[in-house]
Amino acid sequence: MKKKTIIGVVTAILILGAGFGFYKWYQLSQVEALDLVQQKLCDLTVEAIKEIKIEGETPQTFIKKDNNWENEKHPTVSYNQGLINNIAYQISHLDSYKMAKNVKDITTYGIDENSKKVRVLDEAGTSATYWLGHRVLEENATFVWYEEKDELALVLDIDLASVMVPTSEMIEPHVIVPSVEEITKVELKQKGETQVLLTKQDSWIMEAPFSKAHRVQAEQVEQIETYLQVLETLRKEKLVEDENLNLENYGLQVPESQIILNDQYIFDFGNKIGSNIYFKMNGSDEVFEIQGSVESALQAITPFEWIDKQLYSFDRKQVSYIEVQYLEDVYRLQLKEAEQVPTLNGQLIEPSVKEEILKQVEALQIAKNLKNAKFEETNPRAAELIIRIGYLGGEEGSTEFVPYDPSFDLIREDGVIEFAAEKKPLLALVDYLKAQVKEASNS
Repeated sequence: MKKKTIIGVVTAILILGAGFGFYKWYQLSQVEALDLVQQKLCDLTVEAIKEIKIEGETPQTFIKKDNNWENEKHPTVSYNQGLINNIAYQISHLDSYKMAKNVKDITTYGIDENSKKVRVLDEAGTSATYWLGHRVLEENATFVWYEEKDELALVLDIDLASVMVPTSEMIEPHVIVPSVEEITKVELKQKGETQVLLTKQDSWIMEAPFSKAHRVQAEQVEQIETYLQVLETLRKEKLVEDENLNLENYGLQVPESQIILNDQYIFDFGNKIGSNIYFKMNGSDEVFEIQGSVESALQAITPFEWIDKQLYSFDRKQVSYIEVQYLEDVYRLQLKEAEQVPTLNGQLIEPSVKEEILKQVEALQIAKNLKNAKFEETNPRAAELIIRIGYLGGEEGSTEFVPYDPSFDLIREDGVIEFAAEKKPLLALVDYLKAQVKEASNS
């Protein structure tokens, strides 16, 4: 039984092999029968062509209006005008490399209902239609069926280079963005939620994701400009030609991520497709593919690394007092009194002592950004140290420092915890104040 089965399989393979060999011989015999003839395949001039119809998976029609080609299906999409002009030029100058007369079966050459078809028309409606068939690799050529004249030609691929471009890739790839100098607001969102908000007046300010605004470090401004230059590399790879476009299918109904510049330029990023990502802009429903690496670079902002870590930044001339409370001890530096003489806990101090206290307060830094501090906010613990700063206008700011571990204290402002500070400089400030109070009392 097994022997019969093996014989049957071998026989089938031999029959299939013979059939395939005959098919290849038939194809080659047809190619070899072609005459080497250079013949003009189009009677329309490039100037006369006013309409180009390209039929493939998604038929597209380009109409020339005021020297610009527009796609009637996608009127808001900018197309590569040079490329479409070149299609008109190549069709109008189409010449055969070889010709076959009285062809009996054009499907042998790959000409069938699945073939890409290009039709050009003039204003009077005169048309010339070309079906693209099999490529002949050894000839660097492609079979072309000239419908109106029932002619089959072999055309060099170089003469069809623009015609071969998929319609989805005929778009103008450039994405219009403002220059770096013009950008004054950058907002990054994920699933509709703001993740980063940068604004620029005299300098860059990080307004989100933190509870209050922070200046951007001076040394990071160049990094922001470098980041914004990434926007200039945005390129549309192809247009999504979907007859029943549903933004939800592309992750764009509620964009996976979004970048908004100056409240005017809106870039939406959706699902990934291979190394690309779906993309649309400025409220349009047209969907494109762009390189996913660009979107990844645009999302690679680390807000904490960009902000100024200085905990206190104030105009010394506007400060009335600084008060440091450590456990039960309170140290109050009074800066503005009638005599304009600084005091510490009511005791006169040297200007150099005042300068050192201010210097140490201004040197306090944010050291860490805490990702999950909600537990500390909802289960508040007593602060170990509190710094209060009063200003001449009557305003007062208060910062609490809550023990976190042997090296860091949590920073709590208005009940919100986002950052931690190193414990060492805080305790050094307390020790200095304690020593100066003791010295002032003994003098």
